[in-house]
Amino acid sequence: MNILTRKESIKWAIHELGQSGLYFGHGPHNARDEAVWALLNVLNKSNGETVRNLDKEMSRDEQARFNDIIQKRTETRQPLAYLLNEAWFAGLKFYVNPDVLVPRSPLAEIILDKFTPWLKINSDANILELCTGSGCIAISIATHLPQSRVTASDISGKALKVAERNLEIHDLAGRIQLYNSDLYKNIPREKYDLIISNPPYVSLNEYNQLQDEYMHEPRIGLTDEGDGLVLVEEIILGSADRLNENGYLVVEVGNTEAIVKSKWPNIPFQWIHFSNSLSGVFILTYEQVKQLKTPLSAI
Repeated sequence: MNILTRKESIKWAIHELGQSGLYFGHGPHNARDEAVWALLNVLNKSNGETVRNLDKEMSRDEQARFNDIIQKRTETRQPLAYLLNEAWFAGLKFYVNPDVLVPRSPLAEIILDKFTPWLKINSDANILELCTGSGCIAISIATHLPQSRVTASDISGKALKVAERNLEIHDLAGRIQLYNSDLYKNIPREKYDLIISNPPYVSLNEYNQLQDEYMHEPRIGLTDEGDGLVLVEEIILGSADRLNENGYLVVEVGNTEAIVKSKWPNIPFQWIHFSNSLSGVFILTYEQVKQLKTPLSAI
């Protein structure tokens, strides 16, 4: 095994990652950023830090681990987050494994901004997150709104174990209540100021065309096995009984935004515009959802 400098290791990794036909979309968006992230992890530094002393030689153990990570990434096409067991969301580090999706939601931006200017959320708001997965959204909300009360749920027991681990990492096990629930079914019947969710919204047709990296993520977290709107509709219709009179519903639907607009043209969705040009997140108020009838397609 050749021992390289940090700079040489990054250059080698960029070449290996770049020529392997990988898909970059689970955090870093290019080979260079993945190479740097992997090296920072090996050096026990935080993602986003600068790699210093680029001309310093790697230790034998560092070189071996770095080479192994890059080799596994190119050979298995697993998202790098799974190989490192870490992901970053809203400025926070989370433990992840293939039982949960890799955190990458644009919701991080509005959480960092404490939902302004889109929503008027009090610092002590009562908040419910559905389909929590790793718990990254619930934990980020509880961190950036430290007086808020947060409840989170997921249908997957395996995902909830990951969420529990992240609650312990962020010392929030006593503040966030987790429930094993199919959407609202096992959630205590109380009113919330905000219901937020990043549910499975990928249509089955789109899922079957996704890159190999997505196949390492839990299928249940990506697709509803239909048009991508099955759970979205249930979340919308169930929110009327769970929101306070001044409450909001916020749901991410990603690339399914166009289908949402086409299928339910008469629902007054407000779409959030993010600084990085991403979209696919809508807002509905309590006043709007209480007017809706089952099924939404009858509107």
